[in-house]
Amino acid sequence: MKEKAEIIDPKSKFRVLIDLNIAGNANGGRFFRVKGLQEEIKKIEKSGKLRFIGLVYDDTDRLEILTQPISDEHENFKKKALD
Repeated sequence: MKEKAEIIDPKSKFRVLIDLNIAGNANGGRFFRVKGLQEEIKKIEKSGKLRFIGLVYDDTDRLEILTQPISDEHENFKKKALD
């Protein structure tokens, strides 16, 4: 039995990561669990100093978590607003 797709609320906490080298249509719907990923992201963000911004996939079973200092995020936002 196929599950219905859910509409993603723009106010939700979804963070979508996309390969920017790809053009054209893309399909989703293949879900799998990555043990420990959610806990690691929560641990990183709990300090209030870093924000999770992405993952790097390198053709192995390992994922690299990308972070950004929260102060940098606010500075970049201000710079864009002034441009």
